[in-house]
Amino acid sequence: MGPLIDYSKEQRRAIAFIDMKSFYASVECVERGLNPLSTSLCVMSGADNSAGLILA
Repeated sequence: MGPLIDYSKEQRRAIAFIDMKSFYASVECVERGLNPLSTSLCVMSGADNSAGLILA
């Protein structure tokens, strides 16, 4: 049985995906002079939030 959809006629394009939560955590590491690939960093909501939402 062959494929149900012929994708050969579909447009081809490149799509870039950036995980923004990880990006911001990496930026925070660099700003603090830390290596983002070897540093464990927790990015949280503000201290006024009693629930402590963890972003990255």
